[in-house]
Amino acid sequence: MSDSASQTTKAVASRGTVLVVDDDPTVAGSLTGFLAEIGYSADAVSSGESALARLADADLPEVQVVLSDMSMPRMDGLELLREINRTHPAVAVIMLT
Repeated sequence: MSDSASQTTKAVASRGTVLVVDDDPTVAGSLTGFLAEIGYSADAVSSGESALARLADADLPEVQVVLSDMSMPRMDGLELLREINRTHPAVAVIMLT
């Protein structure tokens, strides 16, 4: 999955939108699939920079939760967490290792 592309899985009756951030496309795909099965809309991006761009995009559904990998190239999960807390304080963040 490229940084410029976002993978989206839509649930029939969505409980909310979760943004999955992981540079491993297999992990991102598994998580978005599972989230859709339990009733969430899930978008996946492959970098912290792409996650921040997705959160800032007013044309897409609002994200309630970010589910992020800790270890990623360029911007790691902790740096992403700090930036989300600064720019989008209402968004919950769950970190994965």
